[in-house]
Amino acid sequence: PLVAHLKIRRTALANWYKPSLLNCILIALGMAFLASLIFVREMQRPLSPTQRFAAAQNANEFQPFFQPIVNSQSGAVEGCEALLRWVKTNGEVIPPMKFINELEISPMLVPVTLGIIERSLFVLSPILRARPNFHIAFNITPEHIIATNFVTELNSICARHAVLPASMTVEITERLGAASDEAVRRATQMVRSAGYKIALDDVGTGHNGLAQVHDFEADYL
Repeated sequence: PLVAHLKIRRTALANWYKPSLLNCILIALGMAFLASLIFVREMQRPLSPTQRFAAAQNANEFQPFFQPIVNSQSGAVEGCEALLRWVKTNGEVIPPMKFINELEISPMLVPVTLGIIERSLFVLSPILRARPNFHIAFNITPEHIIATNFVTELNSICARHAVLPASMTVEITERLGAASDEAVRRATQMVRSAGYKIALDDVGTGHNGLAQVHDFEADYL
């Protein structure tokens, strides 16, 4: 076998390495500068509505406000309607007219709505269990109610808080009207079969007419 011995003076090696190290440092600084510019640009770019809603949901900024439902003859409070309000962490309350329309066409509508139902029952479940005739209503869009898992999700939330379906009213909103009436009719039948009440919200202000009032077999208007 052959054996080779190679010797390089340290001074020569050091002189060869210096230019390469300098180039690496310059390249690294340049890349860091470009990365900083991209980061600053992304931070300054406004969030999309879906991103804003997701951030608010993660921060628990969507809260239910309870509007009482009063018997006009006896004056007794027989229930309430849970209204969605956006309360930022700094205490600022964003008016519904500034975000509801965007939320209703956002993918965040369903998780936000289910979150409001969950928080509402967490607060009011003792009253709902103690007063069987007391009920709470939630606004649900037609697109949400025709989702195949709507009743299943609603049942799960009620079970977690030991609330009977009879204490819950699903108010179908009229603002969108994109879902077919037949699909909504079948969905409302499933909701009623599960023990929940059906109401039509803001009747006459949206696209629905008297035919829908009849077909959806609403308990309340």
